[in-house]
Amino acid sequence: NAGTNSATVWRAEEDKPAAQLNDIGHTFGALSTDGRILALKAEGGIELRDWQKGLSEKIPIRFPYGLIDVWGVSWSPDGKYAALSLKGSMSLLGIYETTTWKPLALLPPDQTEFAQNGDLIQLRDGEIYRLTADQFEKAGR
Repeated sequence: NAGTNSATVWRAEEDKPAAQLNDIGHTFGALSTDGRILALKAEGGIELRDWQKGLSEKIPIRFPYGLIDVWGVSWSPDGKYAALSLKGSMSLLGIYETTTWKPLALLPPDQTEFAQNGDLIQLRDGEIYRLTADQFEKAGR
């Protein structure tokens, strides 16, 4: 809700709100692809809120290269990975595994989206780049 510290969660098939989330601050929110978890910007990382269970967990993010803040989250379709827009002395896109929040890759902060099959697609300098979920798995070993 604009100007407040709350957000309303709606289900598309219902005519009333499914949940009201309070004390979220003035920040971005990114709902996981299964619709359960809301990722919110938090000092030193992100906060994950399971709005159905009323649970909240702060996840500290390991910031490389003098990066100090998260400015955006994009979940992979299967929820195994998250692309975090990282800001600080420079801007980068960090790819994290969402069970341990281990960093898997750092990319330039260009236009990036997860495809339906889980691949990460990035448009950079007029070229299209693709990282497959298999490449994430190898990077995480």
